[in-house]
Amino acid sequence: MYNILIIGCEFTSQIFYNLLEFNKTEPLFDSIVNISELNNVPESIKYNSKYHYIEFRSKNLNFLNILKKYKITHVINFLSKNIEDLNTVYNLIQDCIKWDKIEKFIHISSNKILSDRMPDTRLNVLSEDKYCLHSCIESIVRQSSINTIIARTCKIYCKEINNIITRFISILRENKVIELEGNGSDTMGFIHVKDFCSAITLILHKGVVGKVYDICPDRQYMVLDLARELCYLFWKDDSSIRFKFVNKNKELFKFTLNNNNIKNLGWKQKITLSEGLKNIIKH
Repeated sequence: MYNILIIGCEFTSQIFYNLLEFNKTEPLFDSIVNISELNNVPESIKYNSKYHYIEFRSKNLNFLNILKKYKITHVINFLSKNIEDLNTVYNLIQDCIKWDKIEKFIHISSNKILSDRMPDTRLNVLSEDKYCLHSCIESIVRQSSINTIIARTCKIYCKEINNIITRFISILRENKVIELEGNGSDTMGFIHVKDFCSAITLILHKGVVGKVYDICPDRQYMVLDLARELCYLFWKDDSSIRFKFVNKNKELFKFTLNNNNIKNLGWKQKITLSEGLKNIIKH
């Protein structure tokens, strides 16, 4: 049985629910410790004996004490947004090494990074500094001596996560026009939070240390396709979409995710983008 530390996640409740469902058929975890800015979980979880919340205060956290107190065996790390996250992840790893009982350290990463999949050894120029931080943090995790698994993901979406989907929906609800950069041909993958959480559950249970698991659908969508799908669901046409010229001097390096490894663990996408969008709009 696992004692799991989840740090920096904005949808811990979804992971908790998924683990509870998994526990009905195959016991997986004893407790979850959630370290985050806000305890935004339902009352039914807050008072569950398996759930423990610790407010995220990076300067005051003693990870070693937390690891020992809750006998942590597995870590799921979502921290990768800013320089404070880099320092926090480094300190967390050092304390995991001291604790020496971490069976799996699962780091949630991105496809917009400098990675082992680069076509050559040259340093690609990134158009956004935050992705350099993603790369640095993943590199720190990969080069540590702990039992690391990297989970790289595309856009995770649901009603509670703010991203391009919720932004477009908000624009259409206000009867405004969606503005797309360029011709809207940029491609993205979208995975519903429930499908993402089922993948994380499988990695916890069956994932192989040292491997990289891409959590993504089989199909990517152009941003224009996403905008049109949402317009259709709101009974609007292309007049609700406008294009704006953007002078891009640098291209953001991005590699295509491949979900073969996660499929080999038994994962499959259950919620299509169309179904997921309808669910968000309905609720």
